Amino acid sequence: MSTLHELIAVVTGTLYLILWNFYDSFGVEFFVCIKSSPAIVLSHGVEDIILRMGLFLCACGDAFLEVDDSQGSDTLYFYMGLLSFLSAHLLFAHYFNSFHADKSTVKIDTWFKVFVGALLSAVLYPCVSTVLRFQGDTVLAVLICIYGAVIASMALASFKAFKAFPKNCTTALAGSLIFVLSDSVLALDKFWRDIKFSKYIILGTYYLALLLISRCNRPSIKSE
Repeated sequence: MSTLHELIAVVTGTLYLILWNFYDSFGVEFFVCIKSSPAIVLSHGVEDIILRMGLFLCACGDAFLEVDDSQGSDTLYFYMGLLSFLSAHLLFAHYFNSFHADKSTVKIDTWFKVFVGALLSAVLYPCVSTVLRFQGDTVLAVLICIYGAVIASMALASFKAFKAFPKNCTTALAGSLIFVLSDSVLALDKFWRDIKFSKYIILGTYYLALLLISRCNRPSIKSE
């Protein structure tokens, strides 16, 4: 990952957050392009094909959710965005799991499992209960739970990679946890209740998570 790729990603992400207040002046097409730009730029800066595909799917998710937001209600684009990010998390988890293929004895600490489980439970319960109570949408409720399980698997995989190769995978762990935070705020804001400055919190943490994850390089077994 070159400094130029990171710089472009930071600039475009910051530009989106600034110009978002002038949405009507630019139009949805402009914001679809600029919102997905950081993930696209970062995907071109990494060498691993799995990581590149994961980042590209994040860009697709950005585009779909931006179109959904412009239409003011949950549409097919929302579900396409949800599935894009779900697939991205599966690829990230696979990427992190590949780090310790020769270190199968690496264990995930119980405290970390409890931490991730408690955090996601605290997010999933109000979101799912609100969706079922006020929307009666069982399919969406199930998808939210599946998404929570998938992002938890990504966080656990990053922790296991960190345990096996702490020098290489610090950014993987940090990025995964920040991604969990970003998606947690997004879910609470969308399905439970409005959160002040949610747009800036969600995207600020999201872009940071992508930057950190893209910095994670596959470790050399020989060097370890």
